Amino acid sequence: MKSIRITTILTSWFLALAMVSLLVGCSDEIPTVAPVTDFDLQVTQDGKALKITKYKGSAKHLIIPDSIEGLPVVAIGTFYNIGNFDGLYGANYKARQRLESVVIPEGVRLIGANVFDHCTNLASVTLPNSLQVIMPRAFYECTNLTTIKLPNSIVALGEEVFTASGLTTITIPKAMKFVGRHSFASCDKLKEVNIEDDWSPHLIVYGELSEGLDFTQVFMGDVIRDSRDIREMLRTRKFSQVEQGDSAVFKDFLISVNF
Repeated sequence: MKSIRITTILTSWFLALAMVSLLVGCSDEIPTVAPVTDFDLQVTQDGKALKITKYKGSAKHLIIPDSIEGLPVVAIGTFYNIGNFDGLYGANYKARQRLESVVIPEGVRLIGANVFDHCTNLASVTLPNSLQVIMPRAFYECTNLTTIKLPNSIVALGEEVFTASGLTTITIPKAMKFVGRHSFASCDKLKEVNIEDDWSPHLIVYGELSEGLDFTQVFMGDVIRDSRDIREMLRTRKFSQVEQGDSAVFKDFLISVNF
């Protein structure tokens, strides 16, 4: 009887320990809005809104607040991160690899350069209907990201936004006026590209301009390369204009976003 009692006590103790470990290990599994202290912030030029420039937390499921101290959040990251590929996480590469989902709130109009690049476990991204711009390499090498819904509000994608991601399908909103070269380059699993017949955006290029560029400058990957139908569809589509990233037209648009 004593040995049975000891076994029962030990079994109960191990079960309790396992439950505690499970609860501790899963404490960040429940998505909650990240605390204000997890962010570095900048006030916009007009003083009426905020930009989140850095995330210092390590949530697996990140929900970004729509306002902080009464000011709306309108941008995640900055326009450009020239020479800096650390994005929103800085040098916190462990936290970057931990991220699995992110919800960006309504009111955000811009996702900055390199914000979530190399978040290789990121599988779910919720974008707001207010979003207008995604800057270069924002989701670069997000290899576990297989799908994303671009809102109808979006006007511009920068270069290499989704390069080397895991996307398998993408639908481009007709309102998108600017698209960066190589936005969907090296998307080797991309097998479905949905675009309107009359979609003819400006191609934004940082570097040397070329003539006669078609949509294969934007959508590239192993499946596309092996699919004659997709490849031919892309090759027959032309851009309304090809211009440098610092062109007057594109710069005027960025200024209109007013950050």
